[in-house]
Amino acid sequence: MRNLLIVFIGLVFCIEKGLAQDFGRSLSKVELQQKMIMNNPQLYKKHKTGVILSRVGRVMVIGGSVAWIAGSLVSQREVVVDKNNTTVELWMPGVVLAQVGFVSALIGTPAWITGNAVKKKTRNSYLREFRNSAIVPVQPAPYFQLNASSNGLGLALVF
Repeated sequence: MRNLLIVFIGLVFCIEKGLAQDFGRSLSKVELQQKMIMNNPQLYKKHKTGVILSRVGRVMVIGGSVAWIAGSLVSQREVVVDKNNTTVELWMPGVVLAQVGFVSALIGTPAWITGNAVKKKTRNSYLREFRNSAIVPVQPAPYFQLNASSNGLGLALVF
């Protein structure tokens, strides 16, 4: 169980810090939002939808993972001794909590990924439209990138 928790924390850290490329970060988030509101309100609404979807997905993934782990632990360990010295196993609430947590994490993952993609796409679209288009490369769809270096070859799927 400890290894599963370590892997989960590592994945969250990688998603937050290292997997997404950032193009055109000369504007802060607040400046970008203010300029987007003034210049293109429809694009800002789409950007705000991506922000909300990303936050909801993140909460669902983290909360669902915690509930999944807690439910798994409760379903294995919860035994109560009542007044008549009989043992009653209360494993069902733990199983339900684990299942709800798993489903929440499963649903939250695509929501989190989609929200981040929408945020990135709207930001890049705005920067292409109202700033120098050389800053933001045109990426109409996900593509494969082949890297060759002295260490070997690498293949990446870039969103």
